[in-house]
Amino acid sequence: MQWRRCRAVAASGGVAAVFLAVLLAAVPGRTQEQGTVERDGSGWVERIDRSVEAAAGGTLSVATDRGRIRVATWEQDRVRAQITKRADVFTEGEARKRFEAYPVRVTSQEAQVAITAKADGDRPRGLEVDVVLTVPTRFSVDLHTAGGDVEVGDLHGNVKAVTAGGRIGIGRIAAGSVAVQTAGGDIAIAGIANGDGQAETAGGGIELVD
Repeated sequence: MQWRRCRAVAASGGVAAVFLAVLLAAVPGRTQEQGTVERDGSGWVERIDRSVEAAAGGTLSVATDRGRIRVATWEQDRVRAQITKRADVFTEGEARKRFEAYPVRVTSQEAQVAITAKADGDRPRGLEVDVVLTVPTRFSVDLHTAGGDVEVGDLHGNVKAVTAGGRIGIGRIAAGSVAVQTAGGDIAIAGIANGDGQAETAGGGIELVD
């Protein structure tokens, strides 16, 4: 295994450029995913739960302009996306307006799955987003968020993760390479078997456990 760790200089500019390129690549006109809207404490939440068929060996690409991304694995040939939007507003009508202004879109072709979650126009204030994903054990992931932590469990495949601000935690990766970058936060990688690794942070520590 070859391993490279870097303290990136001007990494935030690189993160922004990569993230913008991913967002510009999104295909317009795709149907917005609809979830269940309900009261939650002092605000409102919309919970989206969508699954698509995806054989082992495929790739999941995710681009969101805010929020945390977490990835787990299972022994099923499908990808499950559980996305929660939270709006700290008084009425359901206000909440629905903010949720509709922040569409989630899911596309799939064979074993290639793409998810985008980004605002249409100005980013709505008072909106939090949490993305939880489950993929086949043998799968690759390409994850981009403009602000939030990224967590990936153990898997067989390649891992790419970019965040403009947050911690990155990667489990044990087998038969694949790891390339991760954060503009501000620690990076921890449990291990890489039969693959290369590269980690960059503009502010934080880098730890390779194994």
